[in-house]
Amino acid sequence: MSADRKPTLFVTVRIKPGSQDAVLAALAPAVVASNLEPGCLRYEAFSDEVNDLELVVVQQWASEQAHEEHRRAPHEKELMDQLGPHLAGPPAVRQVRQVALAASPG
Repeated sequence: MSADRKPTLFVTVRIKPGSQDAVLAALAPAVVASNLEPGCLRYEAFSDEVNDLELVVVQQWASEQAHEEHRRAPHEKELMDQLGPHLAGPPAVRQVRQVALAASPG
């Protein structure tokens, strides 16, 4: 990845039936903590509008180093430990790159 690219990830998690509340309870503080990390540009969780057993976490980092530091953060390990028993499989991670920018208004 070139130095000027901002790592952007879509992380899809599939939740076991009946585990939605536990997953959301574990995810909420991790979203707050991640957004406070140096180099975090975006860390948000979205529920699928059709399938409430699927969430997508969108992450964007100022640099590869910031993303790597996030992966080693204690709250990230804690989140993965808490989510483990409630997931229907491992998270699917897609790293994407921006190919078009929106024009600035005005």
